[in-house]
Amino acid sequence: MDKSEMPNINDQQIEHLVQSSLFNDAAQVSPKSGTFFAIQDRLGEQKGPGMRQRVSDSLNDLSEAIWRIIPVSKQRMAQALVLVAIAVVVGSYVAFAGSDDAVDSGSATEATATPEPTAEPVVPQATPIAKLVVPNDLAPFEELEGNMMWGEWAGNKFVLPEDWRGQVDFAHLPYGSSIEKQNFMLKKLLKDFAFGMKRTRLLTFAPGVDPLSEGSPFVIDYEVDPGGNTAGFWALSTNDPNVISVEEIAFCDDGRAVYLQHSEKPVEVGETFAWDVEARPDDPPGDFHLIVTAEPDSSITHDGPDPKRFDAQFTITEVGVFTAKIVETDITVVGMVSLDPALGDMCQK
Repeated sequence: MDKSEMPNINDQQIEHLVQSSLFNDAAQVSPKSGTFFAIQDRLGEQKGPGMRQRVSDSLNDLSEAIWRIIPVSKQRMAQALVLVAIAVVVGSYVAFAGSDDAVDSGSATEATATPEPTAEPVVPQATPIAKLVVPNDLAPFEELEGNMMWGEWAGNKFVLPEDWRGQVDFAHLPYGSSIEKQNFMLKKLLKDFAFGMKRTRLLTFAPGVDPLSEGSPFVIDYEVDPGGNTAGFWALSTNDPNVISVEEIAFCDDGRAVYLQHSEKPVEVGETFAWDVEARPDDPPGDFHLIVTAEPDSSITHDGPDPKRFDAQFTITEVGVFTAKIVETDITVVGMVSLDPALGDMCQK
């Protein structure tokens, strides 16, 4: 609009126009609903033109009135500038609050709705361990083919030397591999080749007795394996008078295991439990942990803070077995592994 076409109004009328535009419209809206201008408009709770339209019209009138303020005194100019600043702030807030991007009809409902009380999180129960049924015709451990642990598993000998120039096979790591890679490799070898689908016998010897003093208890069968690598049987017997405890376990490759023999706790024979192996950075190379976890209602118990969980640390030795040394009592536990084809049917059920 050209200044010549503006209505002839004086300064007091201009000030009254600005004040009435800003404050009289706002007074029509209750303080409570004034927080959600756009929401109230969209819900149809305001009569007549929407709040955005009223403020927009007021700003148009204000723009015309500015030309009348320019030639007046400095006092009037200061008052006008204050009013303009208030109008800009209010107009910006209304435009933002009422924009389609800022608030839609769905969010309006959410903003006015009473928040639902937060429910307690549901803690899932542990999955029960499926029971293993032990066949009645399992062969005695002494009749099974021995499964010797590889010499590379002792220490970190599956890490190749620096000057290695040959091909790297699946059971070795390149020189300089990190302890994390070594532990990962050891855990995989143990789960895939040492325990999964195998039978293990644990013999506990009397204090001061070293069952490995005369060499490896693994007797190589050269007729079956002329190369003398893996085929053979275990010479250590439960009939040894120095043996004070005998345990035998069948391990499935799905994380389940079952006690086949326990001379000290016969009540645990036939009990199913969960198993896992870990190799930890703080342990010496070649050491691993066999972790056994029984269900709450199982008759399997262990000493310690958690009677249903047992964490035993073993060392893989050069003779192809794994051992544990109870330093306080000078007792040695020897672990031996054998193959049993009958475990396939048992573990699939």
